[in-house]
Amino acid sequence: MRTDQQSSALHLWFRHVAEAMGEKEIDMQALMKAKSVSVPITETIVKEVIWKPIQEVMVGTRSTTKLEKMEVSEIFDVLNRHFAEKFKGLHVPFPSDDREG
Repeated sequence: MRTDQQSSALHLWFRHVAEAMGEKEIDMQALMKAKSVSVPITETIVKEVIWKPIQEVMVGTRSTTKLEKMEVSEIFDVLNRHFAEKFKGLHVPFPSDDREG
């Protein structure tokens, strides 16, 4: 299972992604290709709309509490690469020097 330190770092990363997207004026319309409404990205949106669907595809669970340490790193790497490619070079480092615990 992921560590308490990794759990804290994961939620801090959600917040940092939301802030970075806000600074680059990336909203839900841009993120989800929504057509009519602009909704600011929040920490909860990062977790529920961005992280969890990718997590479910990659590891088969939506519960972040059930993640293994290495799974957090793998999901982060996929999302980090995607953000950099699709959103103006967006890069938010994981807030831990040692993502594996």
